[in-house]
Amino acid sequence: MSTKPVVDKLESNLRTEFIVIRIDVHSDLGKDVFKKYGGRSVPLFIVLDKNGNTTFRSRGTAPSLDTITSLDLS
Repeated sequence: MSTKPVVDKLESNLRTEFIVIRIDVHSDLGKDVFKKYGGRSVPLFIVLDKNGNTTFRSRGTAPSLDTITSLDLS
């Protein structure tokens, strides 16, 4: 089952509050990012605070909108 529709909806709902970046893990950039953040499976969701620190990670399934919006990113 594809997670694309779920991720599309999540991205649409977060667009006004977050910068959402999708990266193809098969591209050179994607491979580098995947390795940097310790990716082991896809999809991999990473939320960074304003200083670039990882504040949330989720592997294999898309997180809920409530999960993302409830994060303390200050």
